[in-house]
Amino acid sequence: ARMHFDLDSHGAYATPPNHVAAPHYLTLPTASTGAPAAGLSQITNRGRSSAQISPASNPAAFDSVSQFALSPAYGSDQTILVGTDAGLYMSTNGGATFTLSTGTNPFSNQISAVAQDLNTAGRLYIGSLDLGIVKSDDDGISTTPINTGLPAGPVKALIALGNPTVLLAGVSPVAGSKGIYRSTNLGASWGLVALCDTQHFELPGATLYAACADRASWMTTTTGPSWPAMGGRGTDGAPLSHGWRWRVPRRVAARFPRGGQ
Repeated sequence: ARMHFDLDSHGAYATPPNHVAAPHYLTLPTASTGAPAAGLSQITNRGRSSAQISPASNPAAFDSVSQFALSPAYGSDQTILVGTDAGLYMSTNGGATFTLSTGTNPFSNQISAVAQDLNTAGRLYIGSLDLGIVKSDDDGISTTPINTGLPAGPVKALIALGNPTVLLAGVSPVAGSKGIYRSTNLGASWGLVALCDTQHFELPGATLYAACADRASWMTTTTGPSWPAMGGRGTDGAPLSHGWRWRVPRRVAARFPRGGQ
């Protein structure tokens, strides 16, 4: 799954998997805080063209994009999920139109993470800054809390992978262990598997990467039960790469200077 991830001072950048010529998507941070605040832009023509996209019913909703995700099957379903302070928005036509998943409003208006379960149509996992994680089987219209075993605190990252589905969540509680929590029963229970203040997950192939708040990175090839230890090798033998950072392609970065278009 291609999830929203940090790109130094340039915001967040995501590309549809295996579709190089397809539209790419970018959020931009404010110069003062680094928080994405300039909306969501669609990049086309291999970085030569761009346009800001937003819900026609509430264009200001994308002024505060906390996280966005492209469906792992974007090439066929054209699905984009956008978490905002105004709730969760979904597009099934590559960003031409967006619909508010109204069920997320009574859950939380501080959507911070979202993941799509490709094993079950319509199933989403939605994380927030204030109320943990919920599961939805109807694209966010109705939701069920799935927080057993999770500490109370902001959910910074969320991913669903494998078949049967394995869930991984990056949780940053004020008190307790900041780390990666794993569930193998669709969120019925969670367990701590790594002490990394995870900000984002990225799965470019068979290896899953976790970007931590201290700018270190962790990796696993086992859907998350084992991760590299800091400064060495993990139980799956993968070396740790310190200072791992995502960077926006140079052509795109030149079109979007820090702080605005």
